[in-house]
Amino acid sequence: MRRMNKQIGLAIVSLAAFGVVACTEEHDLPQAAGLSVDRPLAGQASLRVSVPSPEADTRLGYEPGEGYHFEAGDSLAACLMDVAASTDAGASWYEKYRLTDVVTGHVAFVRDAEGVWSAGSDLREGNYFFIYPYKKGLKAGSPCRFTLEGQVQRGTSRESLTRAFAENNLYAGYAPIVADSARQGHGASVELRPVFAALGIRLLNDGRQSYHVRRLTLRLPEGGFPNAVAIDPTDCAYATADGRFNIAQYLGDGSPDGVEAGYDPTFGNYSRREAMRDLMCPLPGAEPAETAILSVEGAEALGRQDSQDFVIMLPEGTYADLLLDVETDEGRIHNLSLQGETVVSTTKGALREVRFTDDDVSALPEVSASSTTDVEYLIRWNVNTATRLTANLDANIRITRRMYEMLRDGESLSLTVNLNGHSVVLDEDVDATALGGKLFFSDTPAGEGRIVVTGEQRLTRGIPAVIRNEGKLVLAEGEEYDIENPGVAEVRGKVKGCVLENSGVLSVGEGAELEGATSNLTKDGLVLNRGRLDGMLLNEGRMANYGESTGNATSINKGEIDNQAGRLTIGVNQGAIHAEGESTTVILADNTQGLLFITGLAENGNILVEARDKRGPVIQELYEDATTDAADIRANTLWIGATLCGAKDREGNAQDIDLSAYTVTAARPSARMENGGKEMKVASLQVLPGATLYVAQASVDCPSVRMEGNEKASAELFISNWGNLYNGAGATVVDGTGEEYNSVRNYGGHDTRIVVNGAAEM
Repeated sequence: MRRMNKQIGLAIVSLAAFGVVACTEEHDLPQAAGLSVDRPLAGQASLRVSVPSPEADTRLGYEPGEGYHFEAGDSLAACLMDVAASTDAGASWYEKYRLTDVVTGHVAFVRDAEGVWSAGSDLREGNYFFIYPYKKGLKAGSPCRFTLEGQVQRGTSRESLTRAFAENNLYAGYAPIVADSARQGHGASVELRPVFAALGIRLLNDGRQSYHVRRLTLRLPEGGFPNAVAIDPTDCAYATADGRFNIAQYLGDGSPDGVEAGYDPTFGNYSRREAMRDLMCPLPGAEPAETAILSVEGAEALGRQDSQDFVIMLPEGTYADLLLDVETDEGRIHNLSLQGETVVSTTKGALREVRFTDDDVSALPEVSASSTTDVEYLIRWNVNTATRLTANLDANIRITRRMYEMLRDGESLSLTVNLNGHSVVLDEDVDATALGGKLFFSDTPAGEGRIVVTGEQRLTRGIPAVIRNEGKLVLAEGEEYDIENPGVAEVRGKVKGCVLENSGVLSVGEGAELEGATSNLTKDGLVLNRGRLDGMLLNEGRMANYGESTGNATSINKGEIDNQAGRLTIGVNQGAIHAEGESTTVILADNTQGLLFITGLAENGNILVEARDKRGPVIQELYEDATTDAADIRANTLWIGATLCGAKDREGNAQDIDLSAYTVTAARPSARMENGGKEMKVASLQVLPGATLYVAQASVDCPSVRMEGNEKASAELFISNWGNLYNGAGATVVDGTGEEYNSVRNYGGHDTRIVVNGAAEM
C-alpha cells in the first residue's frame, strides 16, 4: 500500500469581527474567595472579536471566503485569571493584578440572531482570557481545562471541513478590561487562537466497491494522546522575569509601566500567536486518551478510485507511526499505518493520504461501541460467520427487533455486550427470549450498568448485570438476579440469590420461591406474595402476604404489610403490619416504633414479638358498636370508632370493667365510651388526628390522655354531663391540649378531675 505524508499549513478559520457588549445589570461575576471586593466594575465592556488571517494556505478547504461564521446561540467565555496584588492608588496595572493559573471569575457572552453578543453580568476590571466556544463547568478556583472529546464532521464538503475545524477545536485570546471614570468599560480587541492542532486525513479508495465512512479512530503504537490541557499564564515561554505571560510584550506596551513588567523593545521576533499557544499546558496528572475519534455523519459514498477528506483535532506535537481505523457501513478497515512522523501544530497542520482496497475491509468480531449503530453493524458485518461477537460499550445503546432477528437467524454464535457501566435498552418488540440463547451481558464489578426491559421478557437463568424492568419481567427459574423493578415482575418458579429493588408490582406466585440474598426494597411499590419470599431486608411500600415471607433480625418494615393467612417474619417494624385471618406474624427485635394490627385475627392465628420489652402497640380495631368482651387478650391497644361499652350481667345491670391492660384510642370522629354510669378502668387514652372521643355515662379511671391533633386534622376530647374522667383520688393529666390543633370540652360530673398539661386544673 502506497502512503504519502504531506506537511501543509492549515489556515485559521476566518471569522468576521463582531461587537460584544455586556448588559447593564450590575451583577458580580462568579468569584473565587481571593478576589478583592475593591476591584472596580468595568460596566459595559465592549469587545471586538476576530480570528487573524491564515499564515498559510491549505489543500483541505479552510479558505477565508468559505470560513466558519458565528451563528445565533454561539457563546464565548470571559475568564478572569488574576488576583488583586496591590490596592495602592498609584500602582501600575502590572503591579495591581497578578496572573494566576485558575479562573477567579467568569461570565458568558451569547450571540443573538442580529449578531449582538450580551452577558448577564457586568465585568470587573482585570486580565481576561476569552474562550470560544463557551465551556460549561467553569468554576472559580479551578483551572481552565479542555479535552478533545466528541469530535464530529458532518459531510465531506469544504464547508463541512471548515465547520468541523471550528466546532471541534477551541480558541483562546487575551485582553485587559479597564474600568474608566464613567464605568463604561475599556474597548478591547480580542484575537482568538486555536488551542488544538489539525490533522487532515485523505482516504483514497483503490477497491472495487463504494464505502460510507462512519468513524475514524487514531491510535499510537504505545501510550496515548495528551488530550487534557489548561490555560496557564504563569508558566510559558514568552515570559517576564518572574516567568509569567508577558502582558506588556503581548500588547506592545512600551510605556514605563510596560518596561517595569518586562517589556524588551529589542525583542523584535515576539509572536502574539506563539505567546497564546504557549499558554496551553498539559494538565498535570491527566490520563492520556487512548484514541482520538472523529465521528462522521451524512458522508456520501466513497466511490472506487475516489477520495474524501477528514480533519481530526490533536494536541500539537510529533507523533510516530500513527495507526488508523476506519469504520464504514460495509465493514472496518483496521490498523492502517501512518508510517513515519506526523507533526502538527496550531500554526501548521499535517495532511496524510492513506489508500485502501477491498482486501483491507474486514468484519471484526469485537468493537468498541459508542452508539446503537455500532452494535448493529457489528452484527451485520458478521451475520454469515460462525463467530462469537463482543461489543464493548462506550455509551448507552438499544437492542432493536431487527438487530435481534439478525443475530437469531444468522450464523454468528453469540453476542456478548460488555456494559462497562452503560445501559442497554431492549426495545418493546424484542423477542421475549432475548436474554437467553445468543445474547449475553457482563458489567463492571461495581454493577454500574443497566439492562433496561421495556416489553416482556422471561428469564430462566441469572444475568451478571443489573436488570431494570420498565415492562413485564417473568422470573421462571435460575440464580443470581439483580433487579430494579418499576414495572411488573412475576416470580413463577424457584429463583435463588435475587437482589431486588421494587418500586412497581412484584408478584410471587403460588408455589413459587424467591429466596437467597433478597434485598427486596419496595419503595412506593406493591408486593403480592403467594409463594415464598425469603430474605426481605427493607419494605418501604405495600405488601400483601398470602404465603411465607421471612427476614432476619436486621430486616425492617417502614411501609405497610397486610399478612393475610400467611407467615411473616420481620426484624424491626417501624411501619404498619396487619395480621389477619389464619396468619402468623413474628417480630424478632422491635415493634416500639411501629403499629401491629390484629383486626379480624382468627382464634388460632398467632402473633409473637420475641423481645417482650420491645412489644410496642398491638392494636385491635373495633369500629362498630362493641362490648369490652370483644377485646383480644393478644392486644394491648383498642382503636375505637363507635361505642365501646361494658358487658352487662345476667340481670342486665352494668358492672365495673377493668381494662387496665389496654390503651383505648379514638380513631374516628364518633368514638364513644359508655358503661351505664359504672367505672371503666383503662391504662391510658389517645385521640388521633380527626377524631373526637366522647366520655358519656361512664366514670373512666385513666391516668393520662394524649391528644394527637395536627395541622391536617384536629383532635377533640368531649366529657358529657353524664361522664367522668379521673384517676382514682388524683387527677387525669391531658397532654397536648396546649397545642393549636387540640381541644377539651369538660361538662363532666363532680368526680371529674383533669389537669391540663402546663395549665390550671379544670
